[in-house]
Amino acid sequence: MTQLPVLDLDRREFISQSLKGLGIVVCGSALAGVMASCEIQTTKVVVTGDPANFNITGITALETVGIGYLREGQLDINGGKFNGGKELVIIRLKPEDVIDSFLVLSAICNHEGRVVFPPENPGEDIICPFHSSVFSPTDGSLKEGPATAGLLKFKSSYDPTTKILTITP
Repeated sequence: MTQLPVLDLDRREFISQSLKGLGIVVCGSALAGVMASCEIQTTKVVVTGDPANFNITGITALETVGIGYLREGQLDINGGKFNGGKELVIIRLKPEDVIDSFLVLSAICNHEGRVVFPPENPGEDIICPFHSSVFSPTDGSLKEGPATAGLLKFKSSYDPTTKILTITP
């Protein structure tokens, strides 16, 4: 019969070797989790519903060209929810009050469905704060990923007399 060799480890060596093995297992598990979070995910925004009328009176962010406004909450239309009840980014594109003065985008990044930040100053980009995707403030197009496409753009028309912005899916 073959006899197995006996390891001659003192207590300190045994604990040291055990902790090294445990560290490898823990680090391997953590690394797998980090790698999985880097995978590209795509979230689609579903567009349905009737046009929404939005009164912009008193919204100071929409008085300056290039500054964005995050419309939080829901725009209700005939008992339904515009943009699935999700946030919108509204940006004034022109200084004059004309029909096409505004850009209206879904505020939902298509990477993981997080809400983007509109520009706070003229010339700034729209930023997803979670994974740093960058979008154009003039048309919502993707400038830098990990998102795979630009923000969903809605048709809009503005009536300067009533200060109503009509947003169409």
